[in-house]
Amino acid sequence: MSREEKVERLVRRDIGSIQPKLCPKCLKPLKPLSQLSGWLTPDYYYCEACGYSGAVAFEVVKEERLE
Repeated sequence: MSREEKVERLVRRDIGSIQPKLCPKCLKPLKPLSQLSGWLTPDYYYCEACGYSGAVAFEVVKEERLE
């Protein structure tokens, strides 16, 4: 097995793709807290299911493996 085959390859996501954000408390989808969130200020999210609000969110990432 060559050295290149042993190295794990990382796949970058497209800049234009929007990944769903999930609540860190209940894993339900989050909504942006404000329309300006992420533009001039950090991203802040709100969960309608449990009432969580904050900047921490899980992001759904599809895993792609190069064979």
